[in-house]
Amino acid sequence: MNNNLLDINKVKTFLVSKMLWRWNYLGVATESLNNSDVLGIRRTLYAAEFEIKLTRSDLLNEVNIILNIIKSKTIFGCHGSNTKVTKHGTYLGYWEFDRHLKEFIPNEFNFLVPIEFEDIKTKLENSPYGLYTINIKNNNYGINQILRPKKLHKNKINNEYLPKFFRKLSTENQMLREKLYIND
Repeated sequence: MNNNLLDINKVKTFLVSKMLWRWNYLGVATESLNNSDVLGIRRTLYAAEFEIKLTRSDLLNEVNIILNIIKSKTIFGCHGSNTKVTKHGTYLGYWEFDRHLKEFIPNEFNFLVPIEFEDIKTKLENSPYGLYTINIKNNNYGINQILRPKKLHKNKINNEYLPKFFRKLSTENQMLREKLYIND
């Protein structure tokens, strides 16, 4: 399959649909808390983040940041995007913000990649992160779990972040309605 056939918006739409109707998530939003590509809240109030990577170089850059943080047990000296370094440093427990600044940490973090990138599994096996692949056949998208994520923590989404999440859902819904019904 040619990766150019995968459109980020179509992948997000398919993943959101799968999470809502097949995996029974309570709610799902794109570009939500922490600018996650897709963030879903399960009926148990656990949050799952999905990062979609459609190019191998983008995927490897982020995976190498993760592996460097795990290996050195710190974010200091880790090369890469400061945003990704602090995000994964926080998620993995090797970077803590000032106690007055809080960062949302999902219960699990997953990558969703084209099926051709399945070999990245070997690099992620010693991390708590999950790996899913996406494949397109006859205009249908298929998603398969390759590596099951481990819990980053066991706390349910709290009263501070739940309203922000539902606000994002409402905003997304309204913007779509405006595109469909007002800006035609």
